[in-house]
Amino acid sequence: MDALTGAPIREQARLKGAFLGAWSAIACTSLTDDEADGVSHLRRGLEAAVRGGNDTDTVAAIAGALLGAQYGASAVPEEWRLILHGWPGRRGEDLIAMALRMHSDYGPARG
Repeated sequence: MDALTGAPIREQARLKGAFLGAWSAIACTSLTDDEADGVSHLRRGLEAAVRGGNDTDTVAAIAGALLGAQYGASAVPEEWRLILHGWPGRRGEDLIAMALRMHSDYGPARG
């Protein structure tokens, strides 16, 4: 199996568990009928991902990617966006600019 995937079976199992943990956190905190946007669902989903235990940073990263893809960056609570940072000295605005550059350079083929 390692030769086929390039990843040790233990690492595959860890990531599968993290994905299932993220999916569970999202599904157990689904958007309610009285919510107009995904702000509450994103917050509850990420909180559930972190509180689920085990590899919480990986689980929350996966849950955040899935919830962010669904609801967009505007669903991230403002107080979280204000403290967002990346690799040394990078702020939220820098990360957005980097993502836009990557999409422009490596995004879906046009034609």
